[in-house]
Amino acid sequence: MTTVAEMKSQVGSDIFFDLVDQDLITTERTPKERTFAEYKQSVFARTGVPPNRQRYWKFVNRQNNTRRPVVLPLSFLDEDTTIEMLRDQKYASSGGGGRQLRNEHVNHGPLKLLLEVVSLEESVAHAETLEDDYMDARAFSKHERALILKTVAPALRETNVNIHLKFYDPRNETLAYLGSLTVHMDSTVDSLADKIRHLAGVRAFPILLTHSTD
Repeated sequence: MTTVAEMKSQVGSDIFFDLVDQDLITTERTPKERTFAEYKQSVFARTGVPPNRQRYWKFVNRQNNTRRPVVLPLSFLDEDTTIEMLRDQKYASSGGGGRQLRNEHVNHGPLKLLLEVVSLEESVAHAETLEDDYMDARAFSKHERALILKTVAPALRETNVNIHLKFYDPRNETLAYLGSLTVHMDSTVDSLADKIRHLAGVRAFPILLTHSTD
């Protein structure tokens, strides 16, 4: 399991083009019949991050030998899925950024996940947007609704895009991983410029040049 802290420690020192060198990540062993919900409870016990603030993204291999998280994270539909089944799901590495599943080339290697810790504010707001996040939420019982809010991170919609940001400082000739932003797919760089500058701590910069590594 990769964390944002590990990506920040690697980018600019161990790696430059990719987001993480997973060979440097400590591999943990977990029973393959364990469900995703049970795994999140084990992470809670180990890290103190409650399940409803754990958002997981599967990594997919790309044609240029780098890895990126899939477009949409694991959701409440995956709660009862076993770790083995999650591992063996194969996502397309191009032409959709990992949105579509493919059945061929079953992967028997390690399950590679990125843990995003959802902010407390977003987690609290989840209760107000649940019906919009899950179109069939109104069919849930009161108990099921409470369980989702307690154990599942806020959902993302297909109109959302999660972008990972690196910042190159030409003054110090350093590269750093800033984190990620979840934005609407129609967002422009100009509309995100202030958020990017804030993450980079360079709000005084008059010009922000952006480049895609895809």
